[in-house]
Amino acid sequence: SLYNLGARKFAIITIPPIGCCPVERSYNGSECLQGANEFARQFYNATETLLQQLSSQLSAMNYSIGNSFGLTLDIMGNPLAFGFKEIRKACCGDATTMCNQTASLCQNRDEYLFWDRFHPTQKTAELAALTFFGGSHRFMKPVNFSTLAAINIV
Repeated sequence: SLYNLGARKFAIITIPPIGCCPVERSYNGSECLQGANEFARQFYNATETLLQQLSSQLSAMNYSIGNSFGLTLDIMGNPLAFGFKEIRKACCGDATTMCNQTASLCQNRDEYLFWDRFHPTQKTAELAALTFFGGSHRFMKPVNFSTLAAINIV
């Protein structure tokens, strides 16, 4: 439908490992919920396949898919390399408490992967944006967002 309305470039960011959010970890003794992560992995694979099929059918379509699942797992596998000290807990609130005016707040949000029970911190979002915009093919297929933006539509 978007293509028929004139859209020709599609930048898609897939689901991160949702089973590793603080709220999900609270259900599994602080470990990631693998069922939820498998859902996110399957979503990435299905989205990639769908975009490949659509681009072969729609000659003027160009796309880029950002693998936030893989990027987040890389960060979690070596958090100190990315400047994170805490990848399991939320900076604001905790796994069962909402982030609000009465919630506890961490001292340095840049050391945390998660802002609240579900969402990344600003530092995490900036890292993802830089990776997806100018990163290598490791987390971007078939091109990164800056290359996609530079493609001339005929």
